[in-house]
Amino acid sequence: MRECSTYGFGAQDQVLLIAGLGNPGEQYINTRHNAGFMILEHLSGIFSISMNRHRYESLYGHGFAADRKVVFVKPMSFMNNSGQPILCIARRYKIPCPDIIIIHDDIDLPIGTIKIKVKGGHGGHNGLKSIAEALQCDRFVRVRIGIGRGAPGRNVTDHVLGNFDSEEMTVMDQIIPTACNAIQMILNKGINEAMNKFNQKCCI
Repeated sequence: MRECSTYGFGAQDQVLLIAGLGNPGEQYINTRHNAGFMILEHLSGIFSISMNRHRYESLYGHGFAADRKVVFVKPMSFMNNSGQPILCIARRYKIPCPDIIIIHDDIDLPIGTIKIKVKGGHGGHNGLKSIAEALQCDRFVRVRIGIGRGAPGRNVTDHVLGNFDSEEMTVMDQIIPTACNAIQMILNKGINEAMNKFNQKCCI
């Protein structure tokens, strides 16, 4: 893929891709692995961008967010195969890797924490691994949403595919709008200002 822009997100008319990761199906709606879906859905409501197009194994829609042209994407291929749908839409709209923002859950961060990161490895997250392999690039932006590791000794798969409990959902009810604010700051003021504000400590 063409990689011509920087983390200022290129020219003002450059289309940006914002994807939330998760698994499709009602049984996964309130699971920890679907934190990316949950935040993107909230963001789509803020900007009235309907993700009602179904193509490339994705639900997606485009419009304007914080005065930037954006495509919102929910891959429907299941978490571990997120890369190909994102690659197809990035090619469709001619979006280079550094102009892609991925919202995803992260077991290495405690719940109630948001961290913005540019480029780097996948840290064992199969969704990120799939995206990096499909794009042949790891220079996309990540908005990491902490879900913690759960109880000591608990299987990681069981944890991420388990539902948020009531206490965790109370935390997520606060984190979701905070994450949306972080993404809006990325669009309005750039990565560095957003990182300075949201990476310092737990957000709640």
